[in-house]
Amino acid sequence: MGSTTADTCSRDRFDALRGRFKVLCHETEQRFQNWQIRVHRSLSWLERAIETDPDEQPDGRLLYGWIAFNSLYGRWDEQAGFPAADTDAWREFLGVVLRKDATQRIAGSIQHLREPILKLLENQFVDPRFWQNPQNPGNVRRRYHEALSLFVERRWLSLAILAIERVYVFRGQLVHGAATRGSELNRLTLRQTREVLEGLLLPILEVVIEHGCNDDWPPLCYPPIRLETSEAVPQATARRPR
Repeated sequence: MGSTTADTCSRDRFDALRGRFKVLCHETEQRFQNWQIRVHRSLSWLERAIETDPDEQPDGRLLYGWIAFNSLYGRWDEQAGFPAADTDAWREFLGVVLRKDATQRIAGSIQHLREPILKLLENQFVDPRFWQNPQNPGNVRRRYHEALSLFVERRWLSLAILAIERVYVFRGQLVHGAATRGSELNRLTLRQTREVLEGLLLPILEVVIEHGCNDDWPPLCYPPIRLETSEAVPQATARRPR
């Protein structure tokens, strides 16, 4: 199995995190299903990601990592009857999780990822503003210099949003068929986005597990459902948040 640049998704660290999750599930007597299902799903996909060799299947590893992240932030729009808008959901989620991060684990990871984040912000092809007007890349350069100031000002949420925004754009290029498989044009971008995403995933999960074990979660997307018979009313195993 390949390793990440900074070994931020090591197997030992993952196993310790999953062990802590199981302990909390037992201690809370499985009460907080909305939280528990999110974390269970996320850990399952993160495990798949770290088992994927980044040299042999770099695209797959990135997408598995994004699914792990999406498992945490996704929320159901009860009025519309389908998942809420992605960007709004992950932005709000990042705000919540950084506020809960009393020990600043995520902030520490952002500082550790300073160079990869800045390289990603220099990459105009994953800046959504670039595609609004490719003939005027000045906005991209301004965003990079703004990020330098954000590091000085220690504005971790703003930096997390900027970094995840770039990952989100590249993820969209892959899943919407806007990139060629194995293209030489996006290999550098793929490495940059994967490094940043993986560098943030474990500390985010650590905060969610330690400080999110409660009912204070938005409605879950597609909860597990058991049908007693073909004519029975569906019984969702996931509880709605209070």
